[in-house]
Amino acid sequence: MDGIRDRLGAEAVISWEHSLIHSGKMFQVSEYDTDTDIIAPKQISILPVGQNQHIIFSVSASASCKVQLVEGVAIGTGGSAAAGTAMVPTNRDRASLGLSSAVVHKDYVLGSSGQAAGTEIDAIYLPGVARSAQEWILKAGTLYGLIITAIADNTVLSWSVDLYED
Repeated sequence: MDGIRDRLGAEAVISWEHSLIHSGKMFQVSEYDTDTDIIAPKQISILPVGQNQHIIFSVSASASCKVQLVEGVAIGTGGSAAAGTAMVPTNRDRASLGLSSAVVHKDYVLGSSGQAAGTEIDAIYLPGVARSAQEWILKAGTLYGLIITAIADNTVLSWSVDLYED
């Protein structure tokens, strides 16, 4: 990336993803939850608007849990992408005014009234006191769900999603 130099003025080489932070095109949403229970999975919806969205999601947990990525998820009784609590992706370059085009919500309810819960495209078992990270490219206009299901009540959970566009 042009203009990246160290303190002595020498050229510096950084990764593509790191350059996206410097150009104000990398965003993040995250949460720390001290009480995730078996019957109340942590559910995050992501809707890429206008263009494909690269995501890198990371999960840490105090006890075992199942982590799923679901494509074409139906949420809420009406299947609305606005179900749950809106989360505004934070630009990781705090001097940038750039905004993410992704629509992100947490704590939605899976579809009811016969709606499909979508197609699971990835599932991992995360053993207790562990961390995992995955990268995916999400298709524009398709609603995705990141579902983290605790295997034991009172699981402490931390998750984050980094987002950037093509």
